[in-house]
Amino acid sequence: MKLVDRLLQRWRISKARPYLRAGGRVLDIGCHEGEFARTFSGIGSTWESIHTSRSGGSPGFSASSGQFPGDYIRDDVQFDLITLLAVLEHVPTSSKVRWLKHAPTPSRPADFS
Repeated sequence: MKLVDRLLQRWRISKARPYLRAGGRVLDIGCHEGEFARTFSGIGSTWESIHTSRSGGSPGFSASSGQFPGDYIRDDVQFDLITLLAVLEHVPTSSKVRWLKHAPTPSRPADFS
């Protein structure tokens, strides 16, 4: 990762921080090597991380491999925060439309059906 990539990554993480609360359940989509989870590991949140590729990784970090939302949204699981830091540029346009159409807002929960 280049210096500018790391700086952008830190900036994105800092923008997501205000939405992270102690004891919350977080889904980190496109987690890369778990930088977001590691940065705030002391907060006491429960982390679930997903990435399309399990290659790379880092010691002490575990992520599920799969596609979002298809492999990961279940009726029996809810999250307090879902992050997609630097992810949408890797998603096909046809899927972006679907994600945005069903995106959660404070007054409307996620619906990826």
